[in-house]
Amino acid sequence: RALELPARLTKARKTKLVIAFDEFQEIRALDGTRLEKTLRAAFQGHRQVGYLFAGSKPHLLRQMTDDPEAAFYRFGRILELGVIAEPAFRPYLEARFRRAKIALAPESIPAVFRVSAGVPYYVMWLCHALWPIGLRKSALEPLHVKEAVEQLLAETQHFFAGVWDRLTLSQRRGLVAL
Repeated sequence: RALELPARLTKARKTKLVIAFDEFQEIRALDGTRLEKTLRAAFQGHRQVGYLFAGSKPHLLRQMTDDPEAAFYRFGRILELGVIAEPAFRPYLEARFRRAKIALAPESIPAVFRVSAGVPYYVMWLCHALWPIGLRKSALEPLHVKEAVEQLLAETQHFFAGVWDRLTLSQRRGLVAL
């Protein structure tokens, strides 16, 4: 009954509806393919309801839509968020830091974008690491961006060490050569 509620609402109110699921790939941890099939069966009959599936693990979302055996195979259009240009992201970041009374040196935001290449996840991850530095110092300079990157690398080095350990000798040599 819960899965039919969106369709009933749109019919009763004579309107359209969009439902957004963030971190949608996490349903695989709940009940995997059975839940996906149940959702697909319900959703595909909803004519006045649009569904948006988002998540921070695009490779898992792609598996859910690209595999011919998957329940959501070709269920809809796939749109990947690319980089967000600094001018579009800057006002949001400046407002958030300003609200916390953290002053920003003019080159701080450009430094964040140079390091993160404008990838939204990396911008936000880096700003999350910058936040406590800014609170302690009441201001952020480009050198703090470097400090935050070093902190993030130190926190995640175990992950990279694990990846390195799984590489073959020739793969390691290739990376060292690069």
